Amino acid sequence: MYLSDCRQQLSLVKTYDLRATSTKEGATAVSGSGFVTVEIDDYNNLIFLENGHSENGHGKFKSRNVYQWHFDSVKNSISLAHLRFGAENPVYLFDMSYRGDNLWSSNDPHLCDLDEYNGELRFEKSYIQLDWTIHKKHHIEERISCIYKF
Repeated sequence: MYLSDCRQQLSLVKTYDLRATSTKEGATAVSGSGFVTVEIDDYNNLIFLENGHSENGHGKFKSRNVYQWHFDSVKNSISLAHLRFGAENPVYLFDMSYRGDNLWSSNDPHLCDLDEYNGELRFEKSYIQLDWTIHKKHHIEERISCIYKF
């Protein structure tokens, strides 16, 4: 799968469904859904503005996230960053390379303080699935699975 195909498919995303779990004692699963507005920053970057609602064992709440997808044609890789501190201060999450069968996955775990980030991105006919795992200190693991639909 070519990088340009990935960029094209991601640019068509309209909605998301999300599920997050944690092995932390007392943590509750979070599920949510919403809409995605895609902004084309330049040819190498897409911005996802996610707005929706989520819920956990304590109630329902509004959720908003902003992500930047970066497409590096030299390295043939896709990077994901969270823009919680604005576009000038992206929080890098991981780089992914093509593994075959429409699957992109982390090259190496990304370390942020004591947390280790890994990701997988799978392109299907009617959706794109992003799965990421965060390994934290004290053997705590968080998993986030997001289905993006066109």
